Amino acid sequence: MMRKWMVGCVCMCLVWLSATILTGFMQRNEDATAEHRLTQLWKLSESMQAKPSHFVVKLNGEQKFTGHQSLQVQVTAWSKVLLGGIKSEVKTKDGKIVVSANWQANGMNVHWMAVEREGNKFFWVYQIDANRVSDDTQAVMNLYTEVQTTQATFVRQLHEMGLTYNWNGTVQGEKKRQELGTAQQTVEQLRQKIAKTMKLTPMENYTDGGTYSESYSAPELGQGIVSGTHTLHLQMAVHQISGTDQERVSIGLPLITTEY
Repeated sequence: MMRKWMVGCVCMCLVWLSATILTGFMQRNEDATAEHRLTQLWKLSESMQAKPSHFVVKLNGEQKFTGHQSLQVQVTAWSKVLLGGIKSEVKTKDGKIVVSANWQANGMNVHWMAVEREGNKFFWVYQIDANRVSDDTQAVMNLYTEVQTTQATFVRQLHEMGLTYNWNGTVQGEKKRQELGTAQQTVEQLRQKIAKTMKLTPMENYTDGGTYSESYSAPELGQGIVSGTHTLHLQMAVHQISGTDQERVSIGLPLITTEY
């Protein structure tokens, strides 16, 4: 059930990306920059009652190519400019060109991919996947700083190429489960904490055994995703880890796009 829900979540996210991709975040306003959004996510993580242990940050956009060269030649050349000396792999899947690259930066896993679309376009996504290496407080700060630094490098490249982007981020941490407490109770407590600094309106929820998720309207957070007749700006979820006394807390802006 949880995987089915996550598939639906990802599909909804892709619809949002397609709807906003032509305008993007870059140059729109200061509150929409990747730096600002990452800072928002970091501040929200302070309410988790758990040290952040995992960050997933995604920047994505769409690029249109023109001219007489083949799309494969163009996107390969474009990816070399964007990735520098990092080797990329070119494949054809279902008749569409896919260019991808994987590497490590500051101890984090980084993934880049461009996928051919109709109309001489490519959809691209850049993902930072970072895990905390130890439990001490300095390691938590290092985790955030490393994500921030790696993100800034890529955003600078995007600016230099005149490319716009959309941003999505998820932070996760694990904490000891309250005795007899449920995942829903933990989410409710988290909502109450965050609601002290901004207005949160619950719009959607999902439950599956030891997992509970809520999505909210919170215009103060800026860019959101349209779902049905409303807009979502924030998602929070708690998953009670089977066979342990631990639970995993996840916060996503505007959605959680990694399994929790």
